[in-house]
Amino acid sequence: MTDENKKIITSFIVSILIVFSAFFVFYDLGKQSLHPWDEAWYASISRNIIESKNIFDLKFNTFAYWDHPPLGFYFESLAFLIFGINDFSARFSQATLGIVTIVLIFLTGKKIKNNWVGFSSALILLSSRWFLFRARTGNLDILLTCSQILVFYFVLNPKFKRHLYLLWAAFAFSLLSKSLISFTLAPLLIYPSWQLLQEKKINKHDIYRSAALFVLILSPWYLVNTGQYGAKFLKRNLFEIGFREGSSNGVGLKTINKTLNYLHAACHKWFKLFLISTVGLSILTFFTKNKNNLQLLGYLLLTSFPYFISSKTEIWHLIPILAPLSLIISVFLFTLIEFFSSKFLPKIILITGIIIMSSYFLHSYWFEFIKNSNGVSDIAILAPQLLTDRNVFISNEEYYTSFIFYADLDRPILLINKYDYQKTCQENFGDFYLIAMEGDWFDKLNVKKQLIAKQANFKIYHFQDQLCEKNL
Repeated sequence: MTDENKKIITSFIVSILIVFSAFFVFYDLGKQSLHPWDEAWYASISRNIIESKNIFDLKFNTFAYWDHPPLGFYFESLAFLIFGINDFSARFSQATLGIVTIVLIFLTGKKIKNNWVGFSSALILLSSRWFLFRARTGNLDILLTCSQILVFYFVLNPKFKRHLYLLWAAFAFSLLSKSLISFTLAPLLIYPSWQLLQEKKINKHDIYRSAALFVLILSPWYLVNTGQYGAKFLKRNLFEIGFREGSSNGVGLKTINKTLNYLHAACHKWFKLFLISTVGLSILTFFTKNKNNLQLLGYLLLTSFPYFISSKTEIWHLIPILAPLSLIISVFLFTLIEFFSSKFLPKIILITGIIIMSSYFLHSYWFEFIKNSNGVSDIAILAPQLLTDRNVFISNEEYYTSFIFYADLDRPILLINKYDYQKTCQENFGDFYLIAMEGDWFDKLNVKKQLIAKQANFKIYHFQDQLCEKNL
């Protein structure tokens, strides 16, 4: 087969994957209001980039935000500029990156072995429940997954000097995606750099230049915020969030088992095959010493171990692991098939089986996604009615970020609880607005308050008690 024919086949497969995955990630994408916390949180930060025209000093609710680097917020704010500030555009960048990730998985599988492996890997990843679910939300997990698979793509079989620069650039962008978790991939960069050096395709100056490119991409946001906020910024971003300070305390079999259960839920019905394939490919690699397979297993190990040594691991943290696991299933199954037969028919049967299984798995939860993707939330309806020049408080932290995003005030909405109620009351001279839920502590509070608006279980009160009476 000529190179031209190979390119045509590759382009055809990529086109199929783009159209197929685009349907699943974009269908009814903007019909549901943003979820409280992360989705609404990140959307507020992205909107503030546009309003402040400051790409370095990220803000949430008028306060500095340091938890994650800015790349995901840049993408989301760009979508806001193109499509306007709405629920669809808040999810657009991650949905698009979900499609890019599917294409990258195909190209990576093709690079490891062939088109068969790449195509089946893409289908497996797309039909892994939490990958698709998270690709339809405005979070940072798909960006992280996409950037990490891009790093691994350039790790495999580098041939030219430009591959070194692309590898280090991809690594820098991955570190700008979500905390510092991608630092675990650093060992993967050593071998391709050494390989190119040994083959005399690069020299030591190219190593220096690639490192300089890495620093040039990564450093601006960190330098600006360190200069502006000092050690407290570094403590929050690097240690409390990046290295999950204190999260390894108390890690044992119970937490490891919890992480495995989360991984099972994230993989959905692929989980058992993931385990079998990982063990099987490890055994095959031990005997064959296949370099690509060894790097793939290293990729799995380096993306996985941080989550198994942390007591703070949640299910969405494990989404980047689904990329190497999808590749491992495909590589193992096709390697096994080829071991017993070099004929074309077994491969056709295997790829047909993967297509059927992927379709069945997608069907098994697709209608649940669609059922839950419709409707404007009560918060989105109620929040715009908070047009007031008085201070605004909220009595329930669970819905805090959603009210901030949908109210879009030019001053912060602050949390209040029954323990600091008296202090808040006095500092605001007994005159402020408060968002409460029906039946919560403030709703039951016997003080002078006027109900301004109500939507389902949510209420907006105008608190007007000059005496701040103690009625708790």
